[in-house]
Amino acid sequence: MPVKPILDLGRNLLVLGVHPGEPSGPALPAAATIDIGEGGRLLAVEVAVAVTVAVGETLALPAAGEGSPSVSYDPGSATLTVELERHAGGLVRSAAARVGLVVDGQGTLLAVEVPRRGAGYEITYPSGNR
Repeated sequence: MPVKPILDLGRNLLVLGVHPGEPSGPALPAAATIDIGEGGRLLAVEVAVAVTVAVGETLALPAAGEGSPSVSYDPGSATLTVELERHAGGLVRSAAARVGLVVDGQGTLLAVEVPRRGAGYEITYPSGNR
């Protein structure tokens, strides 16, 4: 099951659910790199999880077979990757972004919130109009 983005028009961001359950709760700020394809299409988000989690906290990530196969975690680099689409050619550019990690009360990661606009980028798809 691929990650299905939810458009939050009120906050002008995309909510990428990475774990079964309602993606609501506090959002922890995190540094990320987003990959944008032709037409402003969001392809992937790479989040530096290690700098987000405070000392002594644990962040439960989707285990193999849970959530979406489009979500992976590399413990060596402490990077969470959410892939919406595979790059199929054409232009792709990467941009730094500040995202939010939505966690539940047990510290399980439920979603990644990605602003549709930031310094040097704009995501125009998915936006609900295509």
